[in-house]
Amino acid sequence: MTYIPYGKGKIKVVWIEYDPKKIYSKMFDGKKEAEEFAKEKKAYLVFSLEKQSNMEKFTWKLLPYGKYKTYLGLIRGLHALPV
Repeated sequence: MTYIPYGKGKIKVVWIEYDPKKIYSKMFDGKKEAEEFAKEKKAYLVFSLEKQSNMEKFTWKLLPYGKYKTYLGLIRGLHALPV
């Protein structure tokens, strides 16, 4: 199978619909396009791709859109991460 690797800066919107045990996502080339799409969602996060390796390992950076403050609060509380 041939993979076309995603490049740095690819934008990913992740959201939850009715089942909190499932997440959905969609990729975009730019922040504006991603934000327009995400506005329809209630619980969403937006990430920017920092690096990937052979389409198997990905490092994403959380961007300040959607429920990012809630997400950070929950994660910091769970893992006692520094601010």
